[in-house]
Amino acid sequence: MGSALPLIVLLCLAIGQLDGRSVPRFKLCPSPVNPGWARYGSRYFIVQPRRMTMADAELNCIRLGGNLASIRSYSEHAWIRGLIRRVLRSYRPTWIGMFDAIQERKWLWTDGSKVRYTRWARKQPDNYRGREDCTQINSGNYWNDRPCTDRVPSVCVRRR
Repeated sequence: MGSALPLIVLLCLAIGQLDGRSVPRFKLCPSPVNPGWARYGSRYFIVQPRRMTMADAELNCIRLGGNLASIRSYSEHAWIRGLIRRVLRSYRPTWIGMFDAIQERKWLWTDGSKVRYTRWARKQPDNYRGREDCTQINSGNYWNDRPCTDRVPSVCVRRR
């Protein structure tokens, strides 16, 4: 999953969140069996309640040993929504790892996996005012593109 670092640097530079002077500090989780990590299939997920920009959320996930969550199917989407509901006690908008900051309408996952499943809300993604390059889950039961500078919770994924 470390191969996503060049994408993160480009994403941070694209939205002006990386200036080389400061990097936010976050708590590290030493193992995937720590409380808070939940298993779905062969991957583990954790919801991070702290409200962060997408770039900061991705850096936080990397520090935890993963990336912002990529979603592979409707069943995984529904399960992640349930996890968010359990942790945050609501279906609050939450960062997942899809973005198109490098090239408009070329959606990528921060973990480098192929985009094979999406669940955009009606008339989304719309890149409203040319400022929406990042993705939040929980726009109803769908996804919405939003400015990467929004500060919302996030969901991370890691293997093992």
